[in-house]
Amino acid sequence: MREDLFLARWRHARAAALRDKILKEATLLLDLYQRQGRAAAFLGIFDTVLASRRELPDPVRIGAGWAYLTEGKCDDAISWLDLMHPDDLATAYDAAGWGLARAEAEKSCGRPGSKPNARLYLEAALAALEEDSGEDIQRLRLRCLHDLARLTHFFERNPAGAVQQYEDVAKQWKAIPRSDLDRAITLRNLAEALMDSGRAPEAEPRVDEARRLIPAWTRHPVVSELEYFAGQLAIKLGLGETEISRRFEDCRAKALTTSHLMMAAIVESRIFWRADPGQAESGLFDDVAWAAAARRLALFERHAWAARVSIDGHLRAARRLAEGDDKGNSPCPNQLVLFHYLPFASAALLTLPNGPLHKKGPTPSRTTSAWRRMAAAKEGERTAMQLYTSPRHIRGVSTILKIAVES
Repeated sequence: MREDLFLARWRHARAAALRDKILKEATLLLDLYQRQGRAAAFLGIFDTVLASRRELPDPVRIGAGWAYLTEGKCDDAISWLDLMHPDDLATAYDAAGWGLARAEAEKSCGRPGSKPNARLYLEAALAALEEDSGEDIQRLRLRCLHDLARLTHFFERNPAGAVQQYEDVAKQWKAIPRSDLDRAITLRNLAEALMDSGRAPEAEPRVDEARRLIPAWTRHPVVSELEYFAGQLAIKLGLGETEISRRFEDCRAKALTTSHLMMAAIVESRIFWRADPGQAESGLFDDVAWAAAARRLALFERHAWAARVSIDGHLRAARRLAEGDDKGNSPCPNQLVLFHYLPFASAALLTLPNGPLHKKGPTPSRTTSAWRRMAAAKEGERTAMQLYTSPRHIRGVSTILKIAVES
C-alpha cells in the first residue's frame, strides 16, 4: 500500500472539505496503520474524524481501542470501547474482537475487579466464536486462548500452569498461514513463563525463535518488548553486564524505531538504575538524570506497568537521597530533590499488603496499590516542604523508606 498516496488524497479531501471523501480516505489510512501496528499514526488520523467515528467500520473502531492501549492511554481505551456494545456489532468476529480489546484494557488499567472482568470478557469472546469457522475465526480464537494463558501467568501468578497453555497455542499457530507475528508473541510469553517457573535455560531458545519470526515490516510492541524480556533473562542467567546492557540498549533502540514510547521510558528507567552506583555511593546519585527519566514515565502513568516502574523508581530515589552509606556518611545535600520524593515513600506505607493499615481486610492488588501510592504522592507533594524540614524528620523518613522498600 502507498501511504504517501493515501495521505495526499486525505489531505486533498480535507482541504476541499469533502466530508464523505475525508471519511473514505481516513478509513484507508486507519486500516493501513492498524495492520502495521502504528498506534501514534493511527490516532493522529483518528482524532481528525471523531465527529464521524460511528460511521467507521467496526474493525477500525475496535482498532482505536488497541491504539490507545499501545500509547498507554488505558482510560481513553475503556471510554472509547464502552461506547460500543458487542451485540450491536455487525459480525461475531467483531464482537469477539471487541471482547479481546476490552479484556486487555481491563488488564492494563488495574482497576478494582479487573482480574475477573478480563476473564469474563475473554470467555464471552470465545463464546461468540463457537458457531463460526474459518481461518480468521481460528486466529481470533487462538488470540483469546493466548490471553487467557496470560491471565493464568500474570494475574493468577501461576506461570507453571501457563506454560502448557502457551505451548498448546504456539503449536496451533504453526498450522495457520501467515501467523509468524502471533507465534512470536506467544513464544515471548512462553519464555517468560518458563523463566518464572525456574526453567530459565529453556527460555533463551524461545526468545531466539520469536526474534526470527517477527516480520521486518511490523511495528508491533512485541518488537521492543521481546528485547526487554531478553535483558531480564540475561540477568537471570548471569550472562554478564556487557550482554545485559546490550540487550536493554537494543530494546531502547527498537522502542524508539517503532514509536513504542512507553517501552522506551520503561527501559530507560531500567538502564538508569543499573548504572546507579548504589547506596554505598550516596553522594554520586544523579538526581537530575532520574528526574528526566521520571518525567518521561509520567506521560504513561495511567498504564499499570509504567505506574509501577515510576513508583518503584521514586521510592529508590528517595532512599538514595535520604540515606547515607553504611559508614555513616551524610545524606545527599540536595534537599529540594529529597522533598520532591518523600511523599512517594510515605504513601507507599498506606498500601503495602503487609503494612500497618492492611492488617485486616482484603489485600489490594499490586496495581491498585500503585494507583493509591501515586494519588497519595501527588496530594502530599504540595505540603512536603512544610512537613519535612528538620534533620530529625529526615532521619524518620529514612526509617519509613526502609520499611516501604524492604517489606
